[in-house]
Formats: sequence, C-alpha cells, structure tokens
Amino acid sequence: MQNYLIENIEESFGSLMSARSLAVSNDKRILEFLLENSNFKAEYKERFFEEQCGALIFKKDDFLNFLDLKLLSASYTSFSNKIGLGTSEKRFLKNNENVVLNFPFKDGVIKGGQSRDDDKSTELFFNNILAKSEIDVLFAPKVLNNFELLGKGDINEVLENKPNLLIKGNNLIALHTLKEYFRHAPQEDKIKLIYIDPPYNTGNDSFNYNDKFNHSTWLTFMKNRLEIARELLRDDGVIFVQCDDNEQAYLKVLMDEIFGRENFVCNFIWEKKTGSSDAKNIAVITEYILCYAKKIENAEFSKNTNSYDTNRYKLSDEFENERGKYYIDNLDRGTLGYHESLDYPIECPDGSIIYPNGRDKKFNDGWRWKWSRQKTEWGLKNNFIEFRKNKNGKWSVCYKIYMLVNNENNPIERSAPHKNLIQGILNTHATQEIKNIFENKDDRFATPKPEALLQKILELTTQENDLVMDFFAGSGTTLAVAHKMKRRY
Repeated sequence: MQNYLIENIEESFGSLMSARSLAVSNDKRILEFLLENSNFKAEYKERFFEEQCGALIFKKDDFLNFLDLKLLSASYTSFSNKIGLGTSEKRFLKNNENVVLNFPFKDGVIKGGQSRDDDKSTELFFNNILAKSEIDVLFAPKVLNNFELLGKGDINEVLENKPNLLIKGNNLIALHTLKEYFRHAPQEDKIKLIYIDPPYNTGNDSFNYNDKFNHSTWLTFMKNRLEIARELLRDDGVIFVQCDDNEQAYLKVLMDEIFGRENFVCNFIWEKKTGSSDAKNIAVITEYILCYAKKIENAEFSKNTNSYDTNRYKLSDEFENERGKYYIDNLDRGTLGYHESLDYPIECPDGSIIYPNGRDKKFNDGWRWKWSRQKTEWGLKNNFIEFRKNKNGKWSVCYKIYMLVNNENNPIERSAPHKNLIQGILNTHATQEIKNIFENKDDRFATPKPEALLQKILELTTQENDLVMDFFAGSGTTLAVAHKMKRRY
C-alpha cells in the first residue's frame, strides 16, 4: 500500500474522512491539493486523473476507493466476500444491462508467486489502486534471456527472423512483456489463435503449478491473463479456453465481460472418454472449450467438408468435369402444398404428356412440380432434367443433383458448419502419444491433450504461417501440432 500518499492526505486535511467528504462534494480544495499543492502531485495526477480533449478529468471513484480501502482496515478488495452477478459499477442489476461477475480480489492482480514449477507458494495480491506502482513494475517489459536454439542454425540469425518461441516463466509477466511488440505489429503478425488449458481449480490437477486457488482467487488469476490475452489477438483472432464443470459457468460470465457477450462463438463440448466405471453417481465424460472472437464480424471458421455423403454421387454424364458426379430426385412432390401454377404439363421423350404424380391431366390431388415452369424449361435445355421409366412403363421426371454445382449451375462448396460436439478424440489417445515419446513413466506428463483435438481447433481457425499461442503450455501439445501443421507459435 502507498502509505506515504495516505499520510500526505491525512496531514493536509486532518483525516481521511475529511478528504473524502471534500471529494464527494466536489470541493475545489481537493483538486488544488492533488494537482498543485502536494509534493506528490505528479503521482496523484497519474493515478486519479485522465486527459480527454485537452482537459483533465478527475477519476473521483478511484480516489474514493483509494481512501475507502484504507478506512476499511486496509482491506485488499472493494468487493464483499461473495461471488455473484452484479454490474460493472457494482450497483444493483435493476435497470442495467451490463451484467458482470463480481468477486473478491477482482479489483487487483494475482502475481503468481512461484519461481519454480514445484513451488506452491502463497499467491501475492496487488490491489489496482493501492498497489498501482507495484503493478506497473510487474507489468513492465522484461528481458528474455538464456536462449537455447532447438535445431540447426545460428541462434542470432534465427532470433532476427521471427522464430517460434517457447518461453519458460511466469506467464502473466511474459504476456505483458510481449504486449509492446504486438501493440505495434501489423495485423498479419499478431496472434490468430490462442488456446489454453489452464488449471481447473479442482485441487488435484497433476501439473506442478498452483492449482489450489480458492474460487475467487482463481477467477482473478484468469481475469488478469485473459485481459492481456485479448490485446494480443488479431482483429480476426479467436481464443479457446478449456475447462470442466467446476468453473465453466463462472468462466463464461467472466469471458462475456472481457471479450464481450456479442463475441461469444460457442461452447465446444468434448467427449473425452466413453465411460467411467468408478463413478459414484453419474459418470462425467465431457469437458468444455469456450470459444470467443475478438471481433465476431471478422472471425472466419473453416467449413466441414466431410459433412455430406459423397457416396450418393455415383452417376456420370458428359458434364462430369465441370459439374462432378450426380444423383437424382423426383421433380414432383406431394408434401409441399398444391399450387395451380406448379401443376403444368411436361413433354416426355416419346412425345407423351405427364403431370405431377404421373397424371395425364391437370388436377388438384395435392401434387405439384418442385420447380416453376420457367426453371423446368431451363433444366430441360441444360441437361438438369432426366426422364426415367418404371417397371410399368410409366415416365417419371427427375432432376439432377450435382456435386460441384447447384441446380442453377452455380459452383458450390458442399460443406456445412462444424458442430460444437467433439467426439471420437479420447484422453486415451493422448496417453498413448506420450508413451510413444517417453519410455520412462516418470518422464511422462500425466494429463496431456490429444493431438487430434488441437489439430481440429487449428484446422477450424488458422492457415499455414498464422501465429498460435498457448500460455499454459503443459506438455506442449499445442506447439507440437502447430509445428507439424506449419503454423508459427
């Protein structure tokens, strides 16, 4: 806490309550003190004022919070010791659409005290107002050192050519160290995809970082990192955050606040195993991957080209090179509703006339042609109509459904959106992948993610040479898959 500022205010106004009363009433004496009379006026100006259109705006709420935190026996948080929905202004929900998740320690930074992977030290908390100078020092860019080149070449030359980086250290500090570079980088050099698999706050995560945060501290831990992560994304970038039932609902509301509810893409449900024989009540076989875009209007996702049955396209004609193979469907329908204009005659190859449902005259029996008369005439001229005879020698009129063009002869990509249910990729696959790499059981990472899961995410959101980030690298699956798929990371 900045005790010298508190002492300075107390000496000048007699008590913190007196200074608070002047600030609440917008008394000019408090402004004169903060901007002109105090020996610490430069620091007061930086903390409690912002410049807009050439004028200084007093951030009165920040100043009052600064005083209140001291008045409340140096409480480290301006929130009550509860977690729940509120507003960003900490007021009641009524008549306010800006609903957020409030929780203790939200108004601060969890430093991340461990200096080694196996150090389970108590986390250090910095309040945004009381410890602003400490936070500024923490987030100031740091020097990356002890570089080691994996592979052949000269390390100095490699470092000059935008190399792939694996950074070991406090990920919050690393993210802020990278911030200045990405702030000035062109869009194509910023991050297209962030995937993270953070600690789930279960108390039994096998990775050797602190996975025993209490509920509100974990939310602060995530908030600190997600806020800076958003700044590093391209305008068309996306982020995937994996979690389980323990924090999924709370994390969703937190990410709504940071990334914007309108930028929520979906919640992927991953079926990580097929069953659990040791479950006491209900076997939990899924995890979740929350997906947000930085700007939803710019986000692009690949289409699922395996979403249709190519086996149906078995027939060929002289247009196969341009249109692909095809299958046929009946041109008449009895379930679409009768329209007189769609009950017209079609001349068959032998000169006979046919109406819908094989009739030889116009009659309202509920059947009609699917296409208009004009489109059917076009289809006859352009070989999109095919006549067939049944075993009784009666004609039927069919239309062709080509693989590469629609029924107006326009090129199409026969694909569909991906589904948010991920199946067929199991945790056991990841376990086997680790066994294939490490013979010694002690060298194996206990909870890796399957490479196929990361491959699916990268295929969905990135192209070759796009930049990928994972700041909870774990066993390194994200980077390994990115490397194989020729993405930068």
